[in-house]
Amino acid sequence: MKLPNIEYKGDITKYIQAEDNPFDNISFYKDIEYFADEVSYTRFVKEVEKLVRTSKEYSAFISYIKNILGVNFCQVSSKICDSDATIEMHHGPIFTLYDICSTILNYYLKVGKKINTFRIANSVIDEHYALRVQVVMMAVTNHEAIKNRDLYLNVHQGIGDVNAFIKMYANCFDDVQKYKIYQYIQMSKNNPSFDTGILDIDNVEKMINI
Repeated sequence: MKLPNIEYKGDITKYIQAEDNPFDNISFYKDIEYFADEVSYTRFVKEVEKLVRTSKEYSAFISYIKNILGVNFCQVSSKICDSDATIEMHHGPIFTLYDICSTILNYYLKVGKKINTFRIANSVIDEHYALRVQVVMMAVTNHEAIKNRDLYLNVHQGIGDVNAFIKMYANCFDDVQKYKIYQYIQMSKNNPSFDTGILDIDNVEKMINI
């Protein structure tokens, strides 16, 4: 596809350049300085999130959950199957998809890997297929209730090894994500049967230095 007034430049470091302004470059890869700006960071993560949600691999993962793992029913109201209502995939209960994308981005920044939306999105998809991203299948009405904070999920209702994700990216969480983990740990401590052992409280506390 040929874009008007846009010319491909660069070798290893890829960028595009406007013909009428050779000094106005848009880099294909983003460096650490780009993410120092909070607005740029947030916009980038949201673009990755959008790329993940609209990918064929993401749709295939949902199909895998329903048809291979057999979770084609609502994990909140188990009597509701996909033949009765639309069953959607919800990220949580601890981490949203934005959290997952942000954490992977933080990992890339930490280890100095090249960064663009496609690379981060691919890694996020890989984490889904490795079953380290925790998701909950639910009827659309219950999904709306979650978004409106009318319904609360516990860790036991999710698919995916949240401990493995936390262990792998313990040094990549920001303060908001650490607080989310802390909240669930406190809930688990106050309600011994809350997570049926899924959330390894003692180890998680050590990993994120709460």
